[in-house]
Amino acid sequence: MSSVYKIENEFYMTNQIREEIKSGRAKEMIQDMGQCPRSADEAYSMGVKMQGFIGGIMAENISEAGSREEREAVKRQLAIKNRIRQLADFNLNQLLDYFYSNGGPVIEPPVSEYTAKEIQPFFNRIAMNALIQMMEAAEQYQGNLQETVMNITDSVVSMYEAMSKLYPETNEVKTAFAEMRELHKN
Repeated sequence: MSSVYKIENEFYMTNQIREEIKSGRAKEMIQDMGQCPRSADEAYSMGVKMQGFIGGIMAENISEAGSREEREAVKRQLAIKNRIRQLADFNLNQLLDYFYSNGGPVIEPPVSEYTAKEIQPFFNRIAMNALIQMMEAAEQYQGNLQETVMNITDSVVSMYEAMSKLYPETNEVKTAFAEMRELHKN
């Protein structure tokens, strides 16, 4: 066996292990996010978890050098996470207002359990692809902060756009995804 072949084989195996690790981390994140969101509240909760993940991969891969700009990029993700929490709180306050104003009716999620189960495989695939793209963008950071952040942001925006399309008749959940998408665009 030639040394070139050994090197190529080692390189292939190393890349395969990296891909399996990324896939494993993405699967763990998807499990942590829980089931496909059936309401705006669940969509915001998923968004908060997603922001924690994004901030984590950026902190691991980008802020190692510790420049001021790099730390600010990671802090921006925390600010987005806090803004999503504010949107979730506002949504909860609206639900409570509706609940008390209407004599305490049971508020059913706008997406049925059946529909959520139908959507789940597509939701998981969208999330998995986006999470892997984000990890790859963060891992490939070579000092060009704007390009890396732009790649991560593009993945997040595309993910929220695709997820919102899974809910063609549920404005509440679509709106939640649209609001989270806009936070990343700005």
